[in-house]
Amino acid sequence: MNKRVIFLLLFVLFFDFNNLSWADKERQNFEYKKYSEYGKCSAKCIPTNSYGQEGETSIYRVYPENKTEQLMSTYNWYSQEIYLLDDCATVVRFGPWPQGSKATKEDLAIAFYNGGLLIKEYSTLDIAGKEDNVERTVSHYNILKKVLGFRIVGGDDAIFDNEYIVFDVETIDGRKLSFNVENGKIIIH
Repeated sequence: MNKRVIFLLLFVLFFDFNNLSWADKERQNFEYKKYSEYGKCSAKCIPTNSYGQEGETSIYRVYPENKTEQLMSTYNWYSQEIYLLDDCATVVRFGPWPQGSKATKEDLAIAFYNGGLLIKEYSTLDIAGKEDNVERTVSHYNILKKVLGFRIVGGDDAIFDNEYIVFDVETIDGRKLSFNVENGKIIIH
């Protein structure tokens, strides 16, 4: 092989490796405000540190007619990804992008809250099912392919009393998990 080909191959390998390691860096925490689907509730999420889960998340009922908000609950944690129902009580929180290469009991995957109280939480190992059922990067791993969000469950003839709300996610191995938001339990399909 001539020197140009070797140089070109080394350049491409070096360039690709740098792109891969850059893409593997965690996003720094940031203060943000998130609204429920129909804007009846908001969450103000304020981190304490640049990384991690320390901080404060406050949930508000929004009154657009007079442009005011009423504090409903406060949590002593920070998450870069939360979801709110318009009842201003139900909050779904995701853990940070976990470091390592295996799912563990220590890494938070998802947690359910209602009215300021923790209802149920799951580790990455709980969701993955086994340690190696993950998608690896250079220094982190993922267990979820997609967050599908809230939906109402009930047949076509369901009366309001028979309907309930679930939160759906899709795992990296293609399983769809549905959580009952009232108790956080996984619903078996």
